[in-house]
Amino acid sequence: MSREGLTFNGLAYAWAISLTSLSMYITFKSRRSWFSREIAQQNSEFRSLQRTFLFPSLLIYLADSIQAPYLYLLYYSYGFQPAQIAVLYVVGLTMNLVSTIITIHILSRFGRKLTCLCCIASGSLACLMKFSDNYLVLLIGRLLDGFSAALLVTPFHQWYGHEHVLSYDFPKEWLASTFSTLSTAAAFLSVGAGFIAEFSELGSSVTAFPFFIAILFQIAGGSYIIKYWPENRLASEYRVRLLKQFSSALSIFKKEPIVLVVCIIHTFFESTIQLFIFVWTPVLLHSKRVFSHRISYGGVYAAFMSSTLLGNLIHRLTQKRCSVTNILCLSTAVALIAFIFSYAIVPYDLHLWTARKFFFMFILFCIFEFACGLYLPAMSKLQQELAPPEHRTSLLAILRIPLTLLASLGILGFSLPVVDSKGEIQQITEWRILLMGCVLISLCTVSALLLSVAMGRRIADDYGDHFFISFQRSNTLPVNAEDAERLRTISLS
Repeated sequence: MSREGLTFNGLAYAWAISLTSLSMYITFKSRRSWFSREIAQQNSEFRSLQRTFLFPSLLIYLADSIQAPYLYLLYYSYGFQPAQIAVLYVVGLTMNLVSTIITIHILSRFGRKLTCLCCIASGSLACLMKFSDNYLVLLIGRLLDGFSAALLVTPFHQWYGHEHVLSYDFPKEWLASTFSTLSTAAAFLSVGAGFIAEFSELGSSVTAFPFFIAILFQIAGGSYIIKYWPENRLASEYRVRLLKQFSSALSIFKKEPIVLVVCIIHTFFESTIQLFIFVWTPVLLHSKRVFSHRISYGGVYAAFMSSTLLGNLIHRLTQKRCSVTNILCLSTAVALIAFIFSYAIVPYDLHLWTARKFFFMFILFCIFEFACGLYLPAMSKLQQELAPPEHRTSLLAILRIPLTLLASLGILGFSLPVVDSKGEIQQITEWRILLMGCVLISLCTVSALLLSVAMGRRIADDYGDHFFISFQRSNTLPVNAEDAERLRTISLS
């Protein structure tokens, strides 16, 4: 029993290290030729601006990743029941939904540097509250988590975009270089975050200690921003009322029905991701009935992130040979297979768990994360090509509503365990969440196939016209001044 527990942790470490090493090889091999040809990298002023942006941003992303492996386990260590933990997760999701909508208004009225600092302050305070075992304090902490997560990407990207295009007058085509570097570096750091969280928790024997480490990184990033980042904001003449932005975004569905299909895929798949984020820890927690050694949750998280990283790099290598819709179909199909087998393996009774089942679950979860690595850049590219840039942020905010509803339904509705008259858990219910994930991914896969057929016909019908040219162009910002100022077309990929 002891040997099997150590073997499981060894598998997680070996998986993470092997896939990360392979990803490093792929990255450096592909970037060596790219870097020598990249004109932007020969501009010292541009490289200086890149460093000014990347250093604090990566610190904040690292701090966010460090918190992920032990969030559920922290609540569990405080003695809360699965239903209580589910409420904490849903509170964070709901606050994130509200904050995402509010963020659009905040960024049109306040400075981006100030907004980034608000993100860091709320995130640090939320981490500090994790040291309390009071349920109300933890609820407030989850509210702050949701608010911080909503500000984690857009304000930072808009700040850099403003400096790049308007302050330094660099070519907008160079934006892709910075955000590609950010995406790749953040992915590698997320793997390291798993090990940092694991060893900090192991060395301190305090489950909340990784959150203290996260606070230190957030303080370092915030201090750098205060000292080196100038303030910038959206010019008043480009501000649009929030309701008008949303109504304009919804009107896209009439003009471009195919965008609706993309949004449906986005909603179903990312709802499943939220379900997975919640369910993977309680599934592996049952290992204490089989293994005498505790599972290395930080190592498992690192293995997950290394799988996502490899999927992302495989997408980059194949995107010139395969259409984005084909990659999308492949990713949803792989995710569906992983969820179906996971659902088939999870037992209904706690006593039916075996060591072999945990090994299989770990591998299937890694396969799902690999599918996420394929899916996320493919979906991002589709959104950039099909959704009008001036409405994209509003459209994604609207999609948070059904996404949050589906994820909350799965987490709250299917996380209640079956107990006996003594209050002891007799059956596990993670299989219900996995079943819901199977349904959502099935719908997502069917929608992706329909999208692939529709896009194939559309390109064939419109070959040579404006749409085909637009669909093939590289990832750039709009050229008009208003869109450049809004800077809402930037994504990690």
